[in-house]
Amino acid sequence: MKRLPAISALVLLLTLLAGGATGQEPRPPATPVIEWGLISPPEQYLRLLANPRVLEDLKVAEVPESLSKELHAKALAASQSETQPGKSVPQLRECAALVEEALGKEAAHRVEQVRYQCVGLRYAVQEDPGLASDLKLTETQQERVAALPIGGLPPRLGGADFASLRTAEAEILDAGQKRRWEALCGSLLEGRLPLMMAIKGGGNVGKVKIPVVLSGGTYGRLLVDPAIQQELKLTPPQVEKVREVIPRLQQGDADVIKENPPEVEPLRLREIATDRRDAVRKLIKEEFSPKIETRLTQLVRQHQGLLPSLRSDPEIAEMLKFTEEQNRKIGILMQSGVLPRPPRPTGTPQQVEAAFNEFRRLLDEVIVAEVLTEAQQKQWTEMSGEPYEVSILIGPFLPLVPRGPAP
Repeated sequence: MKRLPAISALVLLLTLLAGGATGQEPRPPATPVIEWGLISPPEQYLRLLANPRVLEDLKVAEVPESLSKELHAKALAASQSETQPGKSVPQLRECAALVEEALGKEAAHRVEQVRYQCVGLRYAVQEDPGLASDLKLTETQQERVAALPIGGLPPRLGGADFASLRTAEAEILDAGQKRRWEALCGSLLEGRLPLMMAIKGGGNVGKVKIPVVLSGGTYGRLLVDPAIQQELKLTPPQVEKVREVIPRLQQGDADVIKENPPEVEPLRLREIATDRRDAVRKLIKEEFSPKIETRLTQLVRQHQGLLPSLRSDPEIAEMLKFTEEQNRKIGILMQSGVLPRPPRPTGTPQQVEAAFNEFRRLLDEVIVAEVLTEAQQKQWTEMSGEPYEVSILIGPFLPLVPRGPAP
């Protein structure tokens, strides 16, 4: 696949698109104000044990499924109740005990060392206030520690690579403090390590909003279109059947939204999205045919685009074998202010649709070129099927970019 121009050139293209939607001169996007918060201990351990570099260091080929399930359950429970600062130590001990039971004492100790490296001194003392006392940090030192960068984030977002962070920490500590902190962190693990942070704003840290349009609405809006019906080769009785199926698809989405709070933890949203997708596909297979369901699913993926599909359907990431590093790369790209905001929804419906479709297309080109491997690019092409141009506006895709200063 042809390599795209540098990100700076893509930013220019997207900025022109954003300005073109309003007829105004394009303006550079405002850099959003981002506040980061530490993820829960179970989530920290899940990210560590999903990281290829960490597993390589541990000489562990695969994490036992029982351990993953227990950590997922704890992460789910932690996300349903806010942990007060300094109250997560018991959770850390529980997670460490689970890892020791599954992988052994030596591996558990090393995981804890790498966890300290990723969290960094700044957030380690927030997580465990007793650590500041153990290290005997002075008031001045604590102020300097609170200003340390976040490990794993780009410098423009207030971050630093983990090696630079380790150096910055050492400059604050005296010889004795440094020895104690280095004993906790162990030898520096080089390579790509997981980010232990989540973005605050628009809700609780780690919680996300349930989309107003789930699989029922997405499939339904395509299914009612005459051009799509023709592409699917629906018979007259099947076209009539569509009128019966659509309310059932809509009601299914409505029931899910009603049964859940507006914001849920990511693991719960994953369950909701998976269950709803499976139910919708099952219904379409039963009422029409497996062949029609397969093609309709391809058309949904085409029309949504890669990035919205990744966010709305966990199956996409699973089939593409997305890595933790790729997820992190997409998250930083979408939330760092590098990309401008979507075009304003002004003009005729056709103009709005065209602007958002072009916006999605350009975003997907960035993701495909900058994040996907060649094998993943080929897999996505197969998953989305033979290209088919259709003009339907399925709710404009708006990336969850934190709010910044008004332009």
